[in-house]
Amino acid sequence: MSAILILSILVSNVGTGAGQTIFSHLQLPLGARADGMGEAYSAIAEDATAGWWNAAALSHLESTQYAFSHCSHFQGMTLDYLGLATGFGGNGIGFGILTFSSGELEYREKATQEPLGSFNMIALHPMVSYGRAIDPELSLGFSLIGLYEKAYTDEVAGLALNGGILYYPEFLKDLSVAAVFQNFGLKLGFKEITYPLPFRAKLGMGYHLDLDEFGVILGGDYVWPAFSEYKVHTGIELDYRSLIFVRGGYKWGYDTQRLSFGLGIAHRGIAFDYAYTPYRETGASHKVSLLFSP
Repeated sequence: MSAILILSILVSNVGTGAGQTIFSHLQLPLGARADGMGEAYSAIAEDATAGWWNAAALSHLESTQYAFSHCSHFQGMTLDYLGLATGFGGNGIGFGILTFSSGELEYREKATQEPLGSFNMIALHPMVSYGRAIDPELSLGFSLIGLYEKAYTDEVAGLALNGGILYYPEFLKDLSVAAVFQNFGLKLGFKEITYPLPFRAKLGMGYHLDLDEFGVILGGDYVWPAFSEYKVHTGIELDYRSLIFVRGGYKWGYDTQRLSFGLGIAHRGIAFDYAYTPYRETGASHKVSLLFSP
């Protein structure tokens, strides 16, 4: 495969504002609830997707949860996740697998009017996560993520590490504070071409407010990508009796996206969520998620 083609795959930023990194799709949001809230999720991710957002939150799970998420992006790209997580005595563990498909790509050895053929870039990411409560206020966690990608006949594999801290101040128990790093690992690539992983660090805050039959969650993340400018994610979730949820988010620092919207329904341990994110000039993403607590 030509270096030109490989480069076009590696630096594809899929709407995230990523620089020249490999596995740049690892910056796409996981789960419709998080996406609907503008990815402001590091400090409020106390569900079965916590291993992806902040594994420290796994220590706050009180039951076993199963999670499924499907995202249809513009230009045929898809992102799917299947996983489970459980908590026990101040500890939490999670397992999951994330898959990404680029959709159909044209194959060329050089600039020509007609392509030589087409192919899909496929990526698989198995993940194992662990979180532990150090005390009632402070939790730590990490996730080990497998990296595998195949583009045409070329393959690449490796490992990445995510880590996080979750803190609930004693003086304000409705507030949560998070610090997270994601996608830490060695440079990888096809043949002689290597690129770094899309490493980023986050500081997040969340605030829960109960108003009789209504609830409000506010979230915010300050994001430092290693190879692009800083980002700010903000989001809000409104619920009625923990049954019906309406969500919205806004992001700063992106060229192709700003707003996101979401809806959710929960009843008897089953939660269904939907999120919509428009991208400038390229289309929109639609995401559905299902959380099940038996």
